[in-house]
This record gives sequence, C-alpha cells and structure tokens, in this order.
Amino acid sequence: MSPSDTTFLSTLAAEVERSRENLHLDNYDVGQLGPYRGEKHREDLVGPKSERAGDAAPHELATRLSQFADVGFLHGILADQDSRDLLIKLFAYRTLGYRKVKLPRNTEQYWDDIQAVRSAATPSPPIPITYMDMRLARHDMHRFAYDLQIYGTAAGLACTYVQKQYEYHRGGVVCKAEPGDVAIDAGACWGETTVYLAHEVGAQGRVLSFELIPTNLAVLRRNLEANLPLAGRVDVVENPLWSTSGHTLYYVDWGPGSRVSPDPSRYPHAERCSTVSIDDAVSTRQVPRVDFIKMDVAGAELYALKGAERTLRAHRPKLAISLDHQLSDFVTIPRYLESLGLGYSYYLDHHTIYLNETVLFAVAR
Repeated sequence: MSPSDTTFLSTLAAEVERSRENLHLDNYDVGQLGPYRGEKHREDLVGPKSERAGDAAPHELATRLSQFADVGFLHGILADQDSRDLLIKLFAYRTLGYRKVKLPRNTEQYWDDIQAVRSAATPSPPIPITYMDMRLARHDMHRFAYDLQIYGTAAGLACTYVQKQYEYHRGGVVCKAEPGDVAIDAGACWGETTVYLAHEVGAQGRVLSFELIPTNLAVLRRNLEANLPLAGRVDVVENPLWSTSGHTLYYVDWGPGSRVSPDPSRYPHAERCSTVSIDDAVSTRQVPRVDFIKMDVAGAELYALKGAERTLRAHRPKLAISLDHQLSDFVTIPRYLESLGLGYSYYLDHHTIYLNETVLFAVAR
C-alpha cells in the first residue's frame, strides 16, 4: 500500500469514527430521491450493507474501509485541502450513509437556490418526459444574470446556473469555459449545459455538443430554439462517445436515465448506435483547438477520455469530468489522466447533498 493510500485510509477512518454517533434528520432530498423507503433504499443510495462500516465493530473498520484504498491515489494528487477534505466526506458518506454524514453542500443556500429556480418557471407549456413521468418547465433565468430561457428541473438548473457546477473558483484557481473558448459538452442530455457553455464562450466561441438519446435530443433542440442567438455557436453530434469511432453500442431511451452497453442482450428492446471519439469528431469537424471539456456520460467517461488522447495532448484543455457514476471512476480516471504526463493540477467539487454530481476539475500547470 502506497503512502498516499495509507494517508487517505487513516484520514477517512478518523472521519468515520467522528461521524458514527451522528443522527441527521435534515439530510435527505425527497424532491430528487423520492420518499425514503427503508433499508433497501438506503442500499441504493450508499451501497450494500456489506460495504459500509457504520454497522461494524471498531476492530472491523480497517477491513471495511480497505476497499477504498485505491482512492488514495486521487487524494494524493488533489492540489488543495478543500478538495481533499471533500473527498474524505464523500467516502465517509458512502461508508455510513445520510443519517451519519452531512455533505458540505447541505446548507440553507442550497435549498434556497433550488426554490429560487423553481419560482423562475414561466407559464409556457412544459415538456413532458414520458419515461420518468416528468414535466420540464421553461425557466426565465434573468434573475440569475443569464438572458436565457431553459427547460429543465429546478434542481438541475440550480446546479448548472446558480451553483455553477462546471466552474471551479478557489484559491486563485479558475477552471471554466471562457469567452472565445472552444468547448465540448460530452453528454448534453437536455441541453442545459450546452446552452450554459454557449453563453460562456460568447460570440467568438464554439460548442461541440454530444448526445444520442432521441428524447433528450428533442429537449436539447427546444432549448436551442428558445435561445436562438446562442444556437449558431453549437454543433450537435448525435453519437455516443467512446474510445474509438464506429463501434456498435446498444441503448435504451430512458431520458436522463438512459443506458448504453456493448452487450445487445443487457437491455430489452435496445436500439443500435455507432460511437464516435472526441479525437475523430474534432478532426472531422475541423475544430482548430479545444479549450474546455465538460464530461458526464453515465459511466463511459474513461472510454471517452481515451478517445480524446490526441486532443488532450495537443491542447491540454481545462477539464470538468463527472466521477460519481461508479466507484471505479475515482481510481481509473485520475490514474489515466496522470499517466498522460500532461502536467494537470486536480481539484474536486460536489453539487448535491447525496452522492450524485461529483466533478473532477483539471487545469494544466
């Protein structure tokens, strides 16, 4: 075990021990997660009981936490203490659950931001999302200093436009899309982040937006139509991202919960699609450079990053990469990026009170 692994585990063990006697009664988001449904639901949120130390005797703690040892690599390369402290909190939450560990985002401001966006909904007819039985209201974002009209959920829009989920500003470090940038929105879903990026890069910038799910694309187009001055800055690529182009995958259209797999038998009635790599898309569309990559592709981030190696080496873009889809991403993605030897500094942020929406930022030194 490396020194960074040992440091991470000992710091995590201390945080877990401090938290074991907590009993938080205000640490569950009913609006996003639905009514609490007992112990099985707790497993859905924080992992199986066998993976948690909250029910273990003290002498079992080291064994239970050792499954997270490889996360010590990320802990060791994070460039600031805030990021390291956050990583510890996230894994204490993963270990003990929401009754014991409260993440830093759970503040009065977090709830106020969601309510403020909810109150910005307009009388325009909402867009129905059949699979999830949702209705996406159109929101007037003027009060948040954006001359935009966006279809989305209040919580999602609060993340992107109020919390500024894909921006990092601490200790003089800035990682964000800036005026004139060429930005990639890898995993555009309903287009809220595509429109946000188009706004940030300005009239001289450009956004390459990747989304393949038909119902998501329909909402994305509505969001572009609602913001026509920005639409001309956006190129939409209707393929899933992968390490290589032309690879056959199979998808199910479940809106924002859609899934893609190389196995045609994994999901009933799956549809076929063909992959594209970021490197090939950049080349084919004659993109002169890439300055910023936002990536949230439902667990395919490592594949997508491997398909961007030429782009990463040539341009060393700023990165905002989702890490929360699977535990292994906290290990494999940082290791892959570091293996390229591009001189990145890494930072971490998180934008909910549960395990979703962890973002790894990387800025070239």
